[in-house]
Amino acid sequence: MKIIVDVRTREEFVKQHIKGAINIPLYDIPFYIDFLRNKDILLYCDTERRAEIARKKLEGEGIEAE
Repeated sequence: MKIIVDVRTREEFVKQHIKGAINIPLYDIPFYIDFLRNKDILLYCDTERRAEIARKKLEGEGIEAE
């Protein structure tokens, strides 16, 4: 089962988000590395810019995400 991770700010997440998504703002990603390890992750944001940055950070930690 995929985990949808919304990497937008908490304020953006509260205004609107995909049902079932969890909010881990881009700059908080390093604090969640252990939680995200060995999970099937789908990253989400409005423009894909922050999601791509988060994907690269996770990749640097050996974690695959799309």
